[in-house]
Amino acid sequence: MKYNWSRRELEALGEPINLVLPTRLAPKAGGGGKGSAPPPPNYAAAAEAQGASSMEQTKYQTQANRPNIVTPWGSQTWSGGEDNNWTQTTNVDAQSKAALDSQMAMQRGRSDIANNLMPQAQESINKPINYDQMAQFGKTPEASNFEHMGQAPQLKTQLDSSGVPALPGQFSASGIPAMPSYDSAFVQNIKNQALDFMRPDAERQQSALDSKLANQGIAAGSNAYDSAQRRFGDQQARDKYEALNTAMSQGNQMYANQMTANQQGFNQASNTFANNMGLNNQGFNQNLAAFNFGNSAQQAQNAMNMGNSTFNNQTMQNDFAQQQNISNQQNTLRQQQIAEAQMRQLQPLNNINALMTGQQVGMPNMPAFNTASAAQPTQYLNAANMQGQAQMQQQQMNNASSNSMLGGAMGLAGQLGAGYMAGPMAFSDRRLKVDAKKIGKHGTLNIYRYRYAGSSDEHVGFMADEVKKVFPGAVKRHANGYEMVDYSMVGA
Repeated sequence: MKYNWSRRELEALGEPINLVLPTRLAPKAGGGGKGSAPPPPNYAAAAEAQGASSMEQTKYQTQANRPNIVTPWGSQTWSGGEDNNWTQTTNVDAQSKAALDSQMAMQRGRSDIANNLMPQAQESINKPINYDQMAQFGKTPEASNFEHMGQAPQLKTQLDSSGVPALPGQFSASGIPAMPSYDSAFVQNIKNQALDFMRPDAERQQSALDSKLANQGIAAGSNAYDSAQRRFGDQQARDKYEALNTAMSQGNQMYANQMTANQQGFNQASNTFANNMGLNNQGFNQNLAAFNFGNSAQQAQNAMNMGNSTFNNQTMQNDFAQQQNISNQQNTLRQQQIAEAQMRQLQPLNNINALMTGQQVGMPNMPAFNTASAAQPTQYLNAANMQGQAQMQQQQMNNASSNSMLGGAMGLAGQLGAGYMAGPMAFSDRRLKVDAKKIGKHGTLNIYRYRYAGSSDEHVGFMADEVKKVFPGAVKRHANGYEMVDYSMVGA
């Protein structure tokens, strides 16, 4: 067997050295040819099968809910069941049966007594009630003639201001010393006065120092001269500070004196104005007190009148309430007489009803049990729907995969161009090949004979996954996800 194959030999055997694409893809290769839609499921048969399953489940549930119950007081059993026809049988023990017979005998005795009372009940029902012999209805109370209040007293609305001293008018500030002004100009004026006062002495002292230094032979600019001038300047600065401090203290005192004079004048004017306002207020308060006293007297008289009227009206209201109570008592007495007559008329019939509705004979109560819940039938109809949907989705996926593969191949051709289409690349993805059989070797690579999925033509070549292990650079992944092999890099 030959293991080494040249490119020409491979091409002669059918290996597609140039780019070869399958004309269509079989479902095994991930694609699907476009075909007609799958046939719909038989929904009628599925519905009939589901109905039959539901009936079977109902029969099983009914049978599960028919247990035989056995207790110390008796038993409850079921029989039959053919065509869902069931028979329930209840049996009690000897003591319970004796008690049941006794209860039935008592019930029969009460029925006999009630039957004997029928003539009495018939006579009482047929006798009508004589309502004319009963108490009459109460009379309607007479309405009272209530008293009405007259017009309210005429209260005073205007205050008499005669004799009230006149208001002093607007507050006058005439005669009050003006307010002093304590601002930067005031401070600067005090400073200037102090400096002007001490300036002649400072100039004389400076001249005397200069003469003294000159007489001592101390030249200007020397250290001794500068030191003497600094000492003199420091002393002048201290004297100036003291003078300014003294001047500011005197200025503050002067400002305080002026403020005191202004405050005294303002206080005197304020006291005069307050005295005049007090006289006016006293006169006004006296007139107001007289005004209020007159109104209070009229209000007190009006309150007394209202009290008398209220007392009289309350007396008449009490008289009306007493008449109403007497009428209500008469009506209550009549209603009680009617109720008693109706009770006597119906008493025999009530006695019969009491005898007939006494203790009833009932079935013995058996213990409860957990009933079986309804089981769901087999969902044939849903299964048919799901199967139809799955078939339709599979058909749609096959059509979409076919369109995707064809579009990918055409897109690759457009990207690579005509020159690349004539190159050595070929699809060698194992997923695209069917009926692959190993027929030899090329170095360490296996050589296969195969067909592309959807094609009857046979080819010879490599598998891309095996080439990738030996020559990784020779394998490229196409945009459609399948691998291609560059045979020129493999040495074929």
